[in-house]
Amino acid sequence: MTSTAPTSASRRLVGRSTVWRSMLRPTLRVSRLGLVAATVLLGCLPLFVTIVRNGSDLVTPLTVLGIVSGASIGWIADDPIAELAAPCPVNTPRRIACRAALAGGTVAFLTAGAVVIAVVDGAGVAEWRDRVPEVAAAAAIALAVGLSIGRRGEPLGGASGVTAGVLVPPFVAAFAFRWPSMIPSFAAAPTHARWWALAAVAGFVACRAARDPARGALLRSAGANP
Repeated sequence: MTSTAPTSASRRLVGRSTVWRSMLRPTLRVSRLGLVAATVLLGCLPLFVTIVRNGSDLVTPLTVLGIVSGASIGWIADDPIAELAAPCPVNTPRRIACRAALAGGTVAFLTAGAVVIAVVDGAGVAEWRDRVPEVAAAAAIALAVGLSIGRRGEPLGGASGVTAGVLVPPFVAAFAFRWPSMIPSFAAAPTHARWWALAAVAGFVACRAARDPARGALLRSAGANP
């Protein structure tokens, strides 16, 4: 006869799925998806106004939409239940990843709807495809600033991250007028792909800031007491 008793591997799998399901609801409540959606809709206003007024140039409204949509991810940097969730089996990076996934889905849904409206109105798909590096840079900057501030225990990390995600890309692009061969701009140019480099650097900083604070303390303690 075969044994029907659950194995240790199956018990661990069931335990992990139970933990993730129990974490999803409180994470959904603190992900600030309302602020994320409101920020994206605010970024959609220039596009909608241009379409209503029968404007022909949709590049600038799409650029604004891309930067604001990317920066809206910064709202997830705030973790109001950090102290309450500290003893839970799910560590800080996984909670951040869960909030980022929920916020990213919200941003993708709303932005896709706005882009579809723009394409129906006559905008080319390539015009939005050119904005993708800027979206990635804005999102990475917002997370890097927001998570770095939150890691130090200071308030308003999310708001600071969103603000940085909105302001830093235009600030960087302004220097392209002085050094067009080095600094990326919003216009189609050989340096436009360098937004990915900025996104990679900011993403690295965000990953460093998203580390579990308890893990660093445990490693230092283990090093001090071999």
